[in-house]
Amino acid sequence: MSIPLQRQHERGFTLIELMVSMVMGLVLLAGISMMFVSNSRVAGAQSNRSERLNDLYLASQIMQTELRGSSGICWDGGNSQLIYRPLDSSVPLGGCNTVDSQNGSFRFSGGSICWDKPNDSNGCQELIRNLVSGPPGLQVSPSGNTNLSAVRKVVMTGLYTGYDQQKKTLNLAFDVWPRN
Repeated sequence: MSIPLQRQHERGFTLIELMVSMVMGLVLLAGISMMFVSNSRVAGAQSNRSERLNDLYLASQIMQTELRGSSGICWDGGNSQLIYRPLDSSVPLGGCNTVDSQNGSFRFSGGSICWDKPNDSNGCQELIRNLVSGPPGLQVSPSGNTNLSAVRKVVMTGLYTGYDQQKKTLNLAFDVWPRN
């Protein structure tokens, strides 16, 4: 049986050519997949960091508003609380280790800050969580309480998960002074 002249010049791919092209396609597909996974991790970490920064910023705005509208601020380092006296309070801050019902405080405990509002019987309500546990989560300086109208520097340190799935810290600092 003879092969027509037209078919003699037609040839397909060999098995080796097909296998080489398949391996090249798989390598390309693996590279694209790895790039997609890497970009997803980075985007997630950026989103996590951005959310944490927004939380810190909102908490700092609430704290600044309350503290700037006060007639005195003191830092109780032993109990990790920032106590303030609103302008309408008739109770002085005293020794800066207890909070009267007319005064307010921001208390740091267990990686979160709770807000004890003045003249509010609901108790301490959570303002922000996922801060660094221990002293670095909320720091206030100067720590002395002799001058209740001194400018205070408040630093909050939050935690977020980075692209490498490790916990990272993020600081937000602000200065606050009470009204005289």
